[in-house]
Amino acid sequence: MNKLALLFVFVQSLVFANNPVITLNGDAVIEIYMGSTFVDPGATAFDEEDGDISNSIQVSGSVDTNTHGTYVLAYNVTDSDGNNASVVVRTINVVDNPKPSHELTINASLSGDDDVPDVGDTITYEIILSNTGNTDFFEYGLYYGTYLTDFNGNSRALTTPLIFSFSTYGSGSGYSIPGEQHFYTATFEIYQQALDSGGLTLQLNARGYHPSASYYSTAVNEFVFGTSSDEIILDGQISANNNQIKKVADPTDNLDAVNKRYVDQRTLEQTIPGQNIGDLLYWNGQSWQKLSAPQEQSTLRFCEGELTWGPCKPQINIINAEFQGNIYVWHIINSNNSNWDEIGFYLSPTNTTPDSNDLVFGESSVENSWSLDGYNYLEFSYEPNTDYYIRAYISGDFGINYSDTVVVTTPSQDQNGNYIYSKTYGDQEWSTQNANVSTYRDGTPIPEVDYNDHSTFYGATTGVYMQTNYGKFYNWYAIMGIHDDDPSTPNKHFAPEGWHVPSLAEWETLRDYLIANGYNYDGTTTGNKIAKAMASKYYWEGEYGFGSGDSSSNNSSGFNAKPYGRVSGDGVYNSFQTRADFWTATSHQTDYGYIVNLNNDTFSLNMYQIWISAIGNSVRFVKD
Repeated sequence: MNKLALLFVFVQSLVFANNPVITLNGDAVIEIYMGSTFVDPGATAFDEEDGDISNSIQVSGSVDTNTHGTYVLAYNVTDSDGNNASVVVRTINVVDNPKPSHELTINASLSGDDDVPDVGDTITYEIILSNTGNTDFFEYGLYYGTYLTDFNGNSRALTTPLIFSFSTYGSGSGYSIPGEQHFYTATFEIYQQALDSGGLTLQLNARGYHPSASYYSTAVNEFVFGTSSDEIILDGQISANNNQIKKVADPTDNLDAVNKRYVDQRTLEQTIPGQNIGDLLYWNGQSWQKLSAPQEQSTLRFCEGELTWGPCKPQINIINAEFQGNIYVWHIINSNNSNWDEIGFYLSPTNTTPDSNDLVFGESSVENSWSLDGYNYLEFSYEPNTDYYIRAYISGDFGINYSDTVVVTTPSQDQNGNYIYSKTYGDQEWSTQNANVSTYRDGTPIPEVDYNDHSTFYGATTGVYMQTNYGKFYNWYAIMGIHDDDPSTPNKHFAPEGWHVPSLAEWETLRDYLIANGYNYDGTTTGNKIAKAMASKYYWEGEYGFGSGDSSSNNSSGFNAKPYGRVSGDGVYNSFQTRADFWTATSHQTDYGYIVNLNNDTFSLNMYQIWISAIGNSVRFVKD
């Protein structure tokens, strides 16, 4: 027995010794930053009979360094006798590097037959926002707007506002990967007042959002209407920019030229009786005007059409304004190295250029107490569905300067006084939060069923709702306005004035619009893969879902569907964090209606029939 056992072990050893063996170079698990270059360390293979057969190793699998996730490479080899090695695997985890950065650049070109700007010529701005970091931005863009001024310091509006053109890799829907560039365009058509100032300054501010940090960048472009940025050439005539300077020493010489640096350094060598060294004459379009020399070295500027030494007035501009219960106003201040005494906002529902006779907000008597950029909220009892005109002001010893007027329209309200926040998709305007009404449109109460009273909810034959920590869930009869058991009684209206519960066809129109406009998670325009774009960023269970990526890249459409669950067929509330269910106003046969659903384990917007008698769902509104 002992001899047989020894022989068996010997034979087994010979069998295993004939199989080649693979050994990985480096670690079996490797972590790399997204956007970096992955070089496979490889492996070695040795066979007792063939020796080193590393060159025969076959590797299967791939690594996409531009998409975070887990990737597996499998290594295999076969020796000359056809024996296979045990497969060895390497795991590569592509992870975000929380060091976001981006770069903003502005290029400008001029239309026309020559390089000389004229009235009616168009400046075309090309803006490039580049992801220069090692991580994705889940949101990016020129969120803080534009700041366009002429060389007199006056605010100017772009003729064509900023328009997104394309991204080098993606769809431009708000997601950016390392190395990607996003292109925008804007135009300005030159008119006389801007031309007279001598040039335009365009400042843009951008932000990229990453869960670990937000990154901001700024770019400034100066487009000069003169021959160069530091010279003004004089010919004694009214020039294109209408801003000529002449030495007092020889005011009749119409070929004179003055260099700005020459003026700033005050190197005028000749004095006219009664004048001081450094005094200048400038052409105002009709005659030569004297400009007295400053008391110290200064910079010569055009401020609001006037030639002056020293800084221009500080300016304030509104770059964005939104209604969020109150009106929030984002501002940016160009101090021009000057101080101010007061700053604030004027607001009016009727005056299109509000002033001190209207409502005043945020007034400050503390010099320079406001940051150069930030936001303020204007607390007031706003009327729904009303245009409010807002203008910022800044004042001091220099007088007062105003921003352009912006208009904010407050949302409409439902029958219970809740604001209806909304977003437009093509020809449709949808509410972006769930219905929260406890009465029908005419004020008739919708009965509330206690959270634990399951049988009353699923046994109801008229409209009821269940209140949970995550909102109201309505049965079918409520959204159809069936408030009593008398079939001869007219149904009520569930939706507020001007709105209605969407039909199945309207949901399908929304679905098709989002697909056609690139809201599929993979950027394609065919197939139903829009759940990620419609789902809120937060509350969904698990880090991944809807086909691709983590939930921080959700909600690119702004629909903001939250996973608040439903009331199921037994009258019990459930499915929080995993699904969002909405009623449609479309029924099928007698006892079935259509609902729309998002599930965190699918990538599509789902539509199907369901038994209506016991189910409770959320509701959205569409504007009539």
